[in-house]
Amino acid sequence: MKIFITIFIISSFLISQTPCENPYYLKLLSKIEESGMSSLTEREFDSYNRYEGNCVRFKREEKNSKKNSVLNTEYNIQNNLKVQSNPCDDQTFTELKYQIEKNGLSSLSDRDWKYFQLKSGECSEYQKNNKIEKKNEEIEEALIQIEKQKLAQENQRIRNQEANSQRILNILGFLVFLWWINDVLTPEKTEFPEIDL
Repeated sequence: MKIFITIFIISSFLISQTPCENPYYLKLLSKIEESGMSSLTEREFDSYNRYEGNCVRFKREEKNSKKNSVLNTEYNIQNNLKVQSNPCDDQTFTELKYQIEKNGLSSLSDRDWKYFQLKSGECSEYQKNNKIEKKNEEIEEALIQIEKQKLAQENQRIRNQEANSQRILNILGFLVFLWWINDVLTPEKTEFPEIDL
């Protein structure tokens, strides 16, 4: 019994995968890349939509959990957002868009229309998030510029203080030199005793 439990625990760790790593989903993706969306059967298309939705939800939840995680830095979050693929560039989506522009909506099958709607929503979401990200980058860049200006001003102030200190030291040195010259060149006063006549 202990062996069975141990094997079950180990196998559960080995089998665990994200929805985006499901072998059947990956098989469907490769089939779409090779032959296009129209090569899928109705059952495969429904499965693909389900897996695609799960994968998108998983990525979104993963992104949100990373944003909320105290352990991740803002730099890592921004890099993870940039790594996310653009659903607007999906090959099938762009083909369907072109087909709609060329032949109108009536040229799409129900399955193609569902796919187009799904990707259209993802594309809108991606563009909205991308605008927010660009705005955050602009704000961050402005803050960096402000910090650079403050740093330059502080460096200039320090250089001015150092220059003023050097001027004061030069003046003091010159005064000491004058005092020394005056002391060396001035003969000592010798006092002669007064003689009473």
